[in-house]
Amino acid sequence: MKFTLTSLVTLLAFAPAALASVVAIPGAETNNPNALAEKRDLHRQIYCVDYHPAKNLKEGGEVDNDATDKACAMYRRRSTGNKQWDKCSDCYMKVLKGSNIHVCISEGRHLGGDEMTYYCKKSGAHHGND
Repeated sequence: MKFTLTSLVTLLAFAPAALASVVAIPGAETNNPNALAEKRDLHRQIYCVDYHPAKNLKEGGEVDNDATDKACAMYRRRSTGNKQWDKCSDCYMKVLKGSNIHVCISEGRHLGGDEMTYYCKKSGAHHGND
C-alpha cells in the first residue's frame, strides 16, 4: 500500500487511535515522565514503513505489512533485560479496520521506537522511522 506524505497525514488525522509509526501513533507515547525516566520513546502501536523518493520532491511512504508482521514476532520473543522495552510479552498483530495496514500493538507500551526500527530493518523494510 503506497501513501504520499499528505495522504499518510490525512490517514493519521482520521484514525489517530488506530495508527502508529516506525511510523508511531500520535498519542501512543507515555505521558508520565517519572515512570520512564530512562526512555520516553515507547509506543502502544507501531508499524514498519518503506520510504522512497517521490515525484515533485515530496517523500512517499509505503506501509510494509510483511516486515511489520515479522518485526512484531521478533519483538515478542525479545528478552534483553529488565527495562520496559526489553520484553514485549503482550505484543500482538492487528489489521486496522477498513484498511489493510498491519499494526504491532503493546497495551503495556513495551514497544521502543529504536528497537522496532531495528526489527523492521531486519525484517526487510527499506527504512524505519520513529
